[in-house]
Amino acid sequence: MASGKITKRTIDALIANGAEGFLWDDGIKGFGAKITRSGAVSYILQFRMGGRESTTRRYTIGPHGSPWTPVTAREEASRLLLLIAQGIDPVEADKQRRREAVDLAFAHYADLFQNACASGSWNRLVERSLRLYVKPVLGSKPLPKIRRFDVVAVFDRMPVHQVANRRNVFAVLRRLFRWAVSRGDIERSPMEGMETPPPVKARDRWLSATF
Repeated sequence: MASGKITKRTIDALIANGAEGFLWDDGIKGFGAKITRSGAVSYILQFRMGGRESTTRRYTIGPHGSPWTPVTAREEASRLLLLIAQGIDPVEADKQRRREAVDLAFAHYADLFQNACASGSWNRLVERSLRLYVKPVLGSKPLPKIRRFDVVAVFDRMPVHQVANRRNVFAVLRRLFRWAVSRGDIERSPMEGMETPPPVKARDRWLSATF
């Protein structure tokens, strides 16, 4: 399909004429509209990461309609081209965002870690520590975006007098982040450099009733 200015008028005309194929915008390189026989239109951006020897990649901006119109899709294509110029592949970045939103969401990842733990008292400790103290604070925050202050917030929410609980939660979280590092899901643990809570004194004990 020939190139031309992608506007509402040209898109409406292509749909009305039952056109099929691609319309490439003559103003923004790689910006196009894909039209199917059924009249469905989606906006796309075709690009290369590198020189002409690089493989051509195609990113789908979205289907025609709210919020994607010729105007908003054009703006998005311009934004993506700036990222590409900086060496950021929007296809891979989109995959990473989806992975972080689902697979690496802390609550989901915590369940994976618990399932990987051996059954018995340690598994029960992991489940209770995460359920009572950690998940309510970290929620579904993506694992790679968790910072030390997020971890500190977990302990700030815990009762100060629960010395044993604090040490156990610390041990569970430290092992969880080390496990994530070993799997390549994060580069470094946000707990690096954090001091272990003070040891339990003779009069302190695990408050199992809180579970």
